[in-house]
Amino acid sequence: IECPEIGGNAWEIKIKYPEIPLVVRLHAPDYLVEHLKKRYVSLFAKLRFVAGSVRRLKFDLGYWKPYDKLADPDYQFIRLADGITAPSEPMKQWAILNWKIGPAKIKVIPNIFIAPRALTQMVIPATNSYKQILFFGRLNVLKGLVNATLAMNKILKEYPEWKFRVIGDDGNGPENNISMKKWMMLKLHGVLNRIEFMDGLSYEKLPAVIYDCEIVLLPSLFESFSYTCAEAMAAGKAVVGSKNGGMADLIQNGKSGVLVNPENDKDIYNALRKIINNNEFRYSISVEARRRITRDFDSNKIRLESDTYYKSLIA
Repeated sequence: IECPEIGGNAWEIKIKYPEIPLVVRLHAPDYLVEHLKKRYVSLFAKLRFVAGSVRRLKFDLGYWKPYDKLADPDYQFIRLADGITAPSEPMKQWAILNWKIGPAKIKVIPNIFIAPRALTQMVIPATNSYKQILFFGRLNVLKGLVNATLAMNKILKEYPEWKFRVIGDDGNGPENNISMKKWMMLKLHGVLNRIEFMDGLSYEKLPAVIYDCEIVLLPSLFESFSYTCAEAMAAGKAVVGSKNGGMADLIQNGKSGVLVNPENDKDIYNALRKIINNNEFRYSISVEARRRITRDFDSNKIRLESDTYYKSLIA
């Protein structure tokens, strides 16, 4: 049996058939995701929550409450596992640190990614012909759009010939009662004439909107893997990705992309500026990005690795 840790949906199966090996495939535990969602909650809102609990005579530290893994259903489920796999080394390290799982218990096997021919056959421009930066994914704080927005505001003001394309369905912003898209538009009001917002597209239409962008910006607070990053690399784009999470496994910093601290807008700004100012560097990391994702993350190799691992548990 293979099942994600989130929700422990195979719990009853494992209890009823304990002799069947259970592999828990780490995606991103609920605690991790919820913790990151609260990263931009204001101090006032946090204090108001605690004060409200005192008024109700149910004192609750709320956002400052220490994490208790024994009360976490995801951790309780993973204790039933005969084997644990993670799609990236950072995801494994999170489980080791927060759940105190022995390193030998967790096997890192990347997600299988089969790059569409429409991406791998896309021409990599030798010059900055389009001068366009792209973000694609869900619009929310988890995708690192708070600091990405601050960085892009500086970039678009400094480089008036460059544009920014944002593709994705709208989600929650860092402030109450305002969406991510509206928050971005407020922060980017001075350069909105060079920003294009597009609602989420079907997968088949993605290559067409990636084509005329030289740089892809993906500063997620955490990703256990990142298909978006893999797609951008397969398309031969210069990727500015997050050093927190699975992108750090995909991208070799300075060789097949640039890794940044997603919570530091200056770091994002400097990475974008370096790529914009050095076309030779942009071209080299774009070429290497495609080579990296199609060679080192070959789907057949990963499939065989998974197969070997499952058979070892059965044996």
